[in-house]
Amino acid sequence: MFFTVDGLTTTTLAPPSTLPALVETATEQNTVEIPEPKQETIGCELEKELHPLGTEAVLKCPDGFYFEEGYQNLTVVCANETTVDWIPEITECVATDDQLGDKLYEKRKAAALEVEVRARNAIVNNNSSDASLLLNDLGNAYHGSNSLNLRKGVLLALAAAAIGFSQNSGPYLTELLEPILCAATESDSRLRYFACEALYNVAKAVRGVLIDTHFVNLFVIVGKLNSDVDQNVRSGTELLDRLLRDIVLEAERAPDMGALLRERVYAIDSNARSFVAGWISVLSGNPHAGLSAVLPGLVDGLFNALTDSNKETHSLVWTALESALQEAPRCDVEKMIPIVSQQLLKTSDVVWTQRYLALIWLRALLPLKKEATVKATPVVLEALFKLPEDELTNTNSGDSTEQLRQSKKKREVKDLSSQVNTLLQFDSTKDEIPQETAIRLLKITCPFLGPDKPVSKRLAAFEWVISVFRLKQDQIEDEVPWLMLQVFSAINLDENERVRESGMACLTEIANLNDKTFDTFIEVLYSSLNEISARSDRQKVAFVVRKLCEKLDGEKIYLKLGSRLVHHQETDAKVATIQLLNLLLGTAPELYNFRRKLRERPQEVMENFNTVWKAWVSCPVSSLCLALLGKRYQLAYSTVKTLAEMNLNSAHLGEIDRLIQLLESPGFTWLRFELLEKPHALIASLRGLLMILPQSKAFDLLQKRLSLIPSEAPFNSNSADSARISPEDHELSKILKSKLEV
Repeated sequence: MFFTVDGLTTTTLAPPSTLPALVETATEQNTVEIPEPKQETIGCELEKELHPLGTEAVLKCPDGFYFEEGYQNLTVVCANETTVDWIPEITECVATDDQLGDKLYEKRKAAALEVEVRARNAIVNNNSSDASLLLNDLGNAYHGSNSLNLRKGVLLALAAAAIGFSQNSGPYLTELLEPILCAATESDSRLRYFACEALYNVAKAVRGVLIDTHFVNLFVIVGKLNSDVDQNVRSGTELLDRLLRDIVLEAERAPDMGALLRERVYAIDSNARSFVAGWISVLSGNPHAGLSAVLPGLVDGLFNALTDSNKETHSLVWTALESALQEAPRCDVEKMIPIVSQQLLKTSDVVWTQRYLALIWLRALLPLKKEATVKATPVVLEALFKLPEDELTNTNSGDSTEQLRQSKKKREVKDLSSQVNTLLQFDSTKDEIPQETAIRLLKITCPFLGPDKPVSKRLAAFEWVISVFRLKQDQIEDEVPWLMLQVFSAINLDENERVRESGMACLTEIANLNDKTFDTFIEVLYSSLNEISARSDRQKVAFVVRKLCEKLDGEKIYLKLGSRLVHHQETDAKVATIQLLNLLLGTAPELYNFRRKLRERPQEVMENFNTVWKAWVSCPVSSLCLALLGKRYQLAYSTVKTLAEMNLNSAHLGEIDRLIQLLESPGFTWLRFELLEKPHALIASLRGLLMILPQSKAFDLLQKRLSLIPSEAPFNSNSADSARISPEDHELSKILKSKLEV
């Protein structure tokens, strides 16, 4: 093989032992008779032996001899320590077609070496016409014959000429490369192989001279040869490709190759994919390579290439995608983000790799340009939400190591997804998003609020609804009804506490915006109350009402619901709603303050009591409970009389049973204690219930409670006896009372 490598055996000058004699001769004449050459590897020993003496004689080989590049000018020692400037006349050597076309490789090589001497001589003598004539003759020899041996010899000679021209090849590169590039497209694989050899030697000889003018043409040919059907051609091209990459890395500026790579990045051949991926890895980060201008197309093509079944190609594409991240700061971020986001939704055998690298890219792109990120947020967010929770195919292998590896991949994707979601979050003090973007975000996230979605997705969806609502609350009020209904429907009592709390926080955020949204919330809540059809629904609504009474103003919620119930037609749903609200009013810790205010009867509460009472009258038993809560014992007794006059059915009696159970609950401790003071209306009301009830467990329970009322005179805390409490005890009592109030 003719690839030039270090240490290659070449035809050289005489052995080192003969050089002293040559030096002595050089002191007296201007020419040196060089002994017959022999095959020998030039090493550093010759140079070390001669160089320290410091006297120079420039030796040129005679016609037909070849010096290894870098050794054509040798330093020798003159006996009289004078400088001998010896440049022998080199007669013109012409390699004939017969020599270049010989069937023996050694003879073709010898002819090529003559061409190298002539090329070098032309450069030394600044004879550009001879150099051009040489290349013209070689080009005509290639195109004028169909002889395979001659064409191979010409390719060999062209490579030798490039070695002769070396770094002075610039003006001659077009003529030098034209026959070689033509040979690279021939149908004969042997010619393509020798063309690949020649290109390698030319590139190694001229190196950086290629960059400015002919690199693109050479790259195109190499790209074709890389996918050649012949394995030998592909192997040679691989070496050539590596050399070209080294040359580019050495150069101060890379050629503009973005468009060339963009055209080839969607290739389906593994070799072509490897070729493009390798070049993207080399050129990434170089501002002159032009990758940033076409980066969206390159990245999309590389993600497609990740599905290649060839492991080596897959690895090269992975490396290229990681290397291309260096171009991210210079690319069109607004165009890039949607392209990368779509990779999250693709399915393939390497689904984890695609999603992992896509998330890596998004993590790098999102912080670069906030305006582009805001605009692309709906696209990215939709892709993140649609990303399957279990994104990896379960392995059937019993190999625990493989299972651990799969588990690690799953965690990495999940962690990256969380990081990207965080980067998308808006800053309510800085970010501005269009109204249509805000609405689109809500429509994307709301479908993931439902109980059928994974917990992590539901939590993220609630956070996004709150974030968008805070940012654009003044512009999306028209969306509040359906949004609130979506959030309310998403709260599931069977879910974990974090999801419930997130849902309630979201609902509270929306309801508490202003009076209009609060009224909308009441309408949604009222609709939900009227749609209770099962015990689970009743528990869910009760939970929501309790939590909202805790986070908002329970009294306000009850007054709003009461006002709405007053105007509602009489239906079973209305009665069921009143019963539920009444139960919560009597027992829920979140409504304790409202119950206490009802008992204390401040003037403003009197009006509020009347509002609730008007709503409760559709259910007499609930009205009786409200009267007892408000210590309106005369009203309670009147209500019991009304009940006695009604045509009671089993449903009414069941309600009374539940009321008696309620009176025994912690919420009515104060009422049971008040029986010690024997308020006549209260006792009459309770005994009236006994008369209404048939004998049952509820009857026995209430009768037992009433039997505990002492027969002696009732104790009055405001009597003279009670006033005898000492001042110290009175103060201690006040401390206890204030502590309990807190």
